[in-house]
Amino acid sequence: ATTEFIAAIELGSSKITGVAGRKNSDGSMQVLAYAQEDSSTFIRKGVIFNLDKTAQSLTSMSKTVNDLAANTHIPKSTKNTPNFIDFNPRTFNIYQ
Repeated sequence: ATTEFIAAIELGSSKITGVAGRKNSDGSMQVLAYAQEDSSTFIRKGVIFNLDKTAQSLTSMSKTVNDLAANTHIPKSTKNTPNFIDFNPRTFNIYQ
């Protein structure tokens, strides 16, 4: 049985939201981590105007979601799964 992990970060004008979860065998999703941060100081009307603050926030969000997910009960067989979200200002990868 393969465990499918899914993670996403949504950038909005008022907040950045990150979520990570696992697809269950019956097709349902189990949310393992959820976090939000204010984005009004670097995104306005859907436009990023401060790239440095955006990159800082994305780094913080990915760390928060990964830390929360790591502290959620995950079966032993999947504990060595890599981070859900690996953010680098030059590359942004999502692992599934």
